[in-house]
Amino acid sequence: MADLEQDPPFVPPTEIRVTDENGKQTTSLHDWFTGLFGWMRANVVDLRTKVTTLIDGQDDLQAALEVEQIARVDGDTALAASITTVDAKANNATANGQIFLAAKAAPSGSTAAYGIYLTAGSKFTGLEMLATSGGDSAIGMTASKFTFTDSGTSQAVFGYTGSAFVFQVPVVLQSGGTGQPSSKILIYDASNVLRVAIGVGI
Repeated sequence: MADLEQDPPFVPPTEIRVTDENGKQTTSLHDWFTGLFGWMRANVVDLRTKVTTLIDGQDDLQAALEVEQIARVDGDTALAASITTVDAKANNATANGQIFLAAKAAPSGSTAAYGIYLTAGSKFTGLEMLATSGGDSAIGMTASKFTFTDSGTSQAVFGYTGSAFVFQVPVVLQSGGTGQPSSKILIYDASNVLRVAIGVGI
């Protein structure tokens, strides 16, 4: 956006003719309209970016919502994105969240991404999905605990503490072919060397 302190084009004084003898606009009127449109486009409306902001506050309470939408072509690159951010503060308590969806395309490659980020105090959780035309795709998650809900009851499946995953429900391993419980468990190290073997017929 351009500098909002720039003054808008002056309103033509009454002594300047706006039409000629044939009823067509004069050069002076055309120049004024052109200048006004340019100022409005630069200072009031950017046709490639739209930002909507809602803010309310009282004493030590503050709430804000911002939605930014972008559709932009620059050189040989096309970008479309939508970002929604919420923020709430009450004294020293804070919480915020962000959801974004973006797509970028260029002759060198394309990328699509989606993400959710939530923070409350010092606690953070997030989800990000990414796909690139180069063949990579990934889903990343950050959380201290995952839960599944069945009939309204939340059951913790596993947790992560320090450097260990702790499963809080029974673990059943089944073969992909028969669906029956697997008869053995084999654990290999990073060099593909068998380190642990548990089961029948080992």
